[in-house]
Amino acid sequence: MYKIMIIDDNHISVDGICHNIDWSDLNAEVVCKAYDGQQALNYLQNNPVDLIISDIEMPQLDGLSLAENALKLNSSIKIILISAFDKFEYAKQAIRLGAFDYIEKPLDYAYLEELLNTDFRTMYYNLTQENRRAFWHSIIREIHLNTDHTVDSVDFL
Repeated sequence: MYKIMIIDDNHISVDGICHNIDWSDLNAEVVCKAYDGQQALNYLQNNPVDLIISDIEMPQLDGLSLAENALKLNSSIKIILISAFDKFEYAKQAIRLGAFDYIEKPLDYAYLEELLNTDFRTMYYNLTQENRRAFWHSIIREIHLNTDHTVDSVDFL
């Protein structure tokens, strides 16, 4: 299951993303909601995540600085930056940092969900064969823990 972190100083924006995306359909869960970049960075230092959705303009530590620091901690982390401000400079900086995408507010949740689906497919295909096997083992283990189904191997991989 993919681990997602959502950061925005606007609590309504964070709640909107959390409640308007079908995370279970994407095989993902929101593991952290943060309301400033420093709070998010503190969490990231001890807790791995697969994807960050972050506002750019925030107190303490802005989203661009957060993205830069997050990528130093984990170069494979995917980042989607969002902003209510139509500033081309933000988009350029996001691309330079290696952000997966840049979206302007107000958010189109259907578009965001489609983007996340594409991002997760990309993340999966970038896994090595060994990592794919580990990925499927974790999925099967999760299914086994949550249902009565039993699967003994993943030799089909």
